[in-house]
Amino acid sequence: MLPPLYPRQLTCMANKFFSTVVLCLCAFVLQAQQAVVTGRSTMFGNKPVALYIIDDFITNNSVLVDSTKASAEGSFTLKNAVKQPYYGFLKAGELVYDIHLEPGAKINVVIYDTTGSSNDSLFVPIAFNQRSSDYSNDVNVAITRFDNEYNDFLLLNYKAILRKTAQKITEEFIKQLQTNYAKYTNSYFKSYMAYRIATLELTAYVKGEKTIIKQYFNNKPVLYTNDGYMDLFNQVFEGTMKDYVISSKGQSLLNAINVNANFDKALNLLKQDSTLQNDTVRELYLIKGLGELFYRPGIVKYSILEMLKYATEKALTPDNKLIATHLLAKLEKLRAGTPAPPFTLKNIVTGQPASLADFRGKVIYLSFWDENNIPSVQEIDLIKELDKQFGKRIAFISIGNYEDEAKTLALITRNKYKWVFLNSKGNKQLVDDYEVLSYPAFYLIDAAGNILKYPADRPSGNIGATLDKIYNKK
Repeated sequence: MLPPLYPRQLTCMANKFFSTVVLCLCAFVLQAQQAVVTGRSTMFGNKPVALYIIDDFITNNSVLVDSTKASAEGSFTLKNAVKQPYYGFLKAGELVYDIHLEPGAKINVVIYDTTGSSNDSLFVPIAFNQRSSDYSNDVNVAITRFDNEYNDFLLLNYKAILRKTAQKITEEFIKQLQTNYAKYTNSYFKSYMAYRIATLELTAYVKGEKTIIKQYFNNKPVLYTNDGYMDLFNQVFEGTMKDYVISSKGQSLLNAINVNANFDKALNLLKQDSTLQNDTVRELYLIKGLGELFYRPGIVKYSILEMLKYATEKALTPDNKLIATHLLAKLEKLRAGTPAPPFTLKNIVTGQPASLADFRGKVIYLSFWDENNIPSVQEIDLIKELDKQFGKRIAFISIGNYEDEAKTLALITRNKYKWVFLNSKGNKQLVDDYEVLSYPAFYLIDAAGNILKYPADRPSGNIGATLDKIYNKK
């Protein structure tokens, strides 16, 4: 089986074949530490444009560093003072563009308008043009060129890689890459290229995982903000702790987690692995592994949370502490007893704003649905009877991304739905906050505004019995 392609590979391949825009990036080294991104696109006239960085590749935590409203002509400027290079992205509406920020970099972005183009425009690749002929220190140019060659090779030799017969051509390709980019001096790019090559060696079966770990992670610094390094880290260590703790050799580690909830003891046990001799890497591996174990049957969730809490204060590096903090927040979100994410949305029946706090004092049965999704419509229709039975003491709220409110309102009126329908149009954060992965999704929220149950049973399931107990509780 072919090893999976990880985020950066997939992003680059998708950009190469499905982008609807052309980007022109120009970067210059400045004395100031502030990175500045300027650009223009007629598609962005009077629209919001935002710049993000990824500060944690374990949880993929993104940080908004600047946002602005483009001028009527579509011009915009975004800036942020960065102390080190970061992988990030420029976002305008639903369009997202990879970008690398460095201290003092000045990046000019031009996004051409493809409105009204035929579907063939989806295959227009991203292009990069510079004002200078010296590209050797330009991280965006170098990575773009490298990724194009890299992904062309993967696509051309995919079948051979799948058959495990691509080792020789892969080794030849790697030598060619090293020759082609020998004069590139940007330090971020040089590390990026080294770890992308390591990923290719692993993907094409040129080297095994143990060899890769010893060569690229032991006795090497952890490059937390380099997407090439972190993509390889995630690929090599993905799911390995889950497999280890169920083996006979992993019982001591399982006990250290489940029974002792002892972070330091778990680290010492992992040190017995000859491939985990870098203290910082081993600790990062444990933090990542704890997150993966959290949802596994037989794992004591409380122990995982306690170990991560310990890591937020006692981990070896600030970055490991930050990752543990993000992971802890992610695992605690939507757990029973934790506050439900707040929202204020438009009630499409009354036209007035409604917030979660407005329903304080009532148990809430919350649903996210899509009116164009048949299972959603079927489940929502079953809420009608639940609302009739329990609606006096239990609030029913259905949230959807309604592009055509008149159409949705007609559906509500026609079916005589009496509960609350809110429009989440444009509020992607809300969907992320509630971790809506598919439609429909259901949640129970208690009278104090805390999560009672997630995921909650569907209307077609056992939710009626649950609501009956709540409704008739003295």
